[in-house]
Amino acid sequence: STGNSTDFGDLTQSRQYTASVSDGSRGMCMGGGNASGTPFATTDYITIGSAGNATDFGDPTVTRAGGAGVSDGLYAIMGGGYYSGGKADTLDYYTISTPGNATDFGDLLAAILIPGGVNDATRGVFLGGNDVDGDRIDTIQYITMATTGNSTDFGDLTNPTAYGAGGVDNSVRGIMHTGTEDGVGLTNKIEYITIQTTGNASDFGDATVARFSAGGCGNQTRGIWCGGKVASGGTTDTIDYVTIDTTGNATDFGNMQQGKQGMSACSGT
Repeated sequence: STGNSTDFGDLTQSRQYTASVSDGSRGMCMGGGNASGTPFATTDYITIGSAGNATDFGDPTVTRAGGAGVSDGLYAIMGGGYYSGGKADTLDYYTISTPGNATDFGDLLAAILIPGGVNDATRGVFLGGNDVDGDRIDTIQYITMATTGNSTDFGDLTNPTAYGAGGVDNSVRGIMHTGTEDGVGLTNKIEYITIQTTGNASDFGDATVARFSAGGCGNQTRGIWCGGKVASGGTTDTIDYVTIDTTGNATDFGNMQQGKQGMSACSGT
């Protein structure tokens, strides 16, 4: 149902550049940092069907912000991010049903900051990001979420991109939305992959506004993105959506209560 957002509750700690996933009923918000760039070890969870404040879940293996999250419904996996003094290639995981600290899963192909994350029921995919030199990359890499281990090359984005919002996927497609793009800067592009078929990303359409650091979530039909930072240097309260199985431009959904950046999002019932 299109419309404006409603207050749900509060995280245990104010922070940005978190990584969020859900199993359909429990949502998790992993890592994050403050406006000065200091990362926190915090991971929270909520019950999506009941509005209220978040509860502490546990700690990541490496204290960091700016990672991306993927999930098969059993595990919540965070990849990449930045810690005090550098960027991480770390993959770690939590068992969503059991609060506790994260366990090492493996490593990404290289240390990256602010990739996008999408998944289906078996495969988690990390798209783009910034490398250790601060350059945008076009790398797409994937893991099999039921089996710990390092990531494998999947293909390339249409252009090196960081700060793009993932989190929109169904049993076939994963979609990344906007970000900062080589040769373009702030972009309104939307691109997609077929998760079970390795290869390069394809153009999907355009967002309603160019932005970066938005939050994305969806169901099997519709993908939604909210917030982000825009060209003026301020934040937007825009929410837009696409139909995942049909390429095309995004449509206005409504507005957030206030503009925000450095968001992550999850969905369920």
